[in-house]
Amino acid sequence: MELIAESEKRTRPPYVAVIDTQLIGSIDEARMNFEAQSIQKPKAMILLVDATGGSKDILNPFIKEAVDEGTPVFLLSKNYGRNTGIQKVAYGTQSDAVEAGATPLRDINVNSTLEVVNVIQAAVDQGLTGSELKVAIVEQFGSPVVKPTK
Repeated sequence: MELIAESEKRTRPPYVAVIDTQLIGSIDEARMNFEAQSIQKPKAMILLVDATGGSKDILNPFIKEAVDEGTPVFLLSKNYGRNTGIQKVAYGTQSDAVEAGATPLRDINVNSTLEVVNVIQAAVDQGLTGSELKVAIVEQFGSPVVKPTK
C-alpha cells in the first residue's frame, strides 16, 4: 500500500506568479525573482508595472524567456486612483516589454489583481494554457492597441 502525504492529497489551484517590478533594482534581482518563480512552474505571470504601463528594461530578457517557454506574461498597471489599466502602448519602456512578449491589460489594474489571478486559475482549470490562455485573458480584460515603434 502506497502512502500519500496529506499535503499531496489537497488540490492546489494553478500557480500564478505576481511580481512587483518596482521592487526589482538590478539584473541580479530580476534573475533571482524570475528563477524563483519558474521553480513553481507558474501557468501565467503578472507583472505589476508603473501607472502608464512602463517597466524596467532589465526585465525584458526574462519576459521573453518565460513567453518562449509557453508562460503568458501579463502587465497590470499600478494606477491605484483608477479602475482601468494600460490604455495605450506608445513609447520605449512600454513597447519594449510588449516586444519581449508581455501582454498589457487595458480594462483592469492592480486594484483587481486577485480577480485576474482567479480568472487565470479558472481558465487553466478549463484546460487553457500558453497562447490559448493569453487569448482568453485578453478577451476578458482587453489589451490596448500597440503603436509600432519603428
